[in-house]
Amino acid sequence: MKDINFFSYHINSKKKNTKKNMNVFVFIIVSIIVFGGFTGWAKWKIKSLEQAIDDTNKTLESKDLIDKITELNDDKQKKRIMIKYYDAVNDINDKFTSIQNIESNVICKIAECMPKKMSLQILSIDEKGIVMQGSCNNRTSIAEFEHNLKLVNEFKQVHVKSIDNLNDEEDTYIFTVNSIINPD
Repeated sequence: MKDINFFSYHINSKKKNTKKNMNVFVFIIVSIIVFGGFTGWAKWKIKSLEQAIDDTNKTLESKDLIDKITELNDDKQKKRIMIKYYDAVNDINDKFTSIQNIESNVICKIAECMPKKMSLQILSIDEKGIVMQGSCNNRTSIAEFEHNLKLVNEFKQVHVKSIDNLNDEEDTYIFTVNSIINPD
């Protein structure tokens, strides 16, 4: 025969409540461990990042790096200036190469044709010809210069455009000679 226990309902409900309370307690403990672990990891990560920032700032403020950056900026400025001058020289070179008929030997021949005590102040060169302006002590030297230039094969036509007496007391003449380059 079986005994009937009238208090079994209360004992079973107490066991169920204890089991339910244990599940809630375990859930709370696990949650605290998870959130505590995440918070600890986040604080460790923040400290490591702050340390990395401090190390980077020390490196950026170091005298060697500042000197290298200053030197690099100076080199960049020098490079910009050199590029600017290179472009200017390149433009001049392009202009000289566009004047196909004039070579350095033409300028040498002009120098050979000049009499003594004559000097050129301006030598203007373009595609069509050469304009020379200079000074001399007498008119005969200017005529001799014109004659010598006419004998050079590089010039198709040579003529004296103007002769001005700079000072009546001193025999100093300013002259301008135009010459057309021979296309051959």
